[in-house]
Amino acid sequence: MAVNVQSPPETVQRLRASMLGPERPEMLAFLKEINKKIRIAACTNTIELHWSLLTDPNRYQFPQLFEAIFASHLIGEAKPTRQSFTKVLGAVGLSPEEVVFVDDSALNVSGASQLGIKAIVLRMQSRCARNCENAWICKCVTLRLTAWI
Repeated sequence: MAVNVQSPPETVQRLRASMLGPERPEMLAFLKEINKKIRIAACTNTIELHWSLLTDPNRYQFPQLFEAIFASHLIGEAKPTRQSFTKVLGAVGLSPEEVVFVDDSALNVSGASQLGIKAIVLRMQSRCARNCENAWICKCVTLRLTAWI
């Protein structure tokens, strides 16, 4: 039996916004630092419901640091599928050997590695920075952006 409950628009907006946390200052600083040295792009598993919040410059600064953002709901593929990485590589015009992929998910890192992309599970900022100094970084985040950003 379905129940039809009407919620005020303000409640719906508040609940939607509560699903995404604030930016983490240390990760924002890290992205700003690596952005000075290398080109960075993002591949994120997200949904349309969150997209307008994630790309709102009044809420988040991090999207402005990426040269390109590939959202799963827009490209039609999600990490860690081979197709998601292939679409991003095609869009940036690079081969797997020219990209470093960084993610907080071992599953996503494994998916990228299977395609021949050098992939790093993000555990410490300094380790990642040392590994990525001279490469295009295809920094991929997940729907849990607050876990990385």
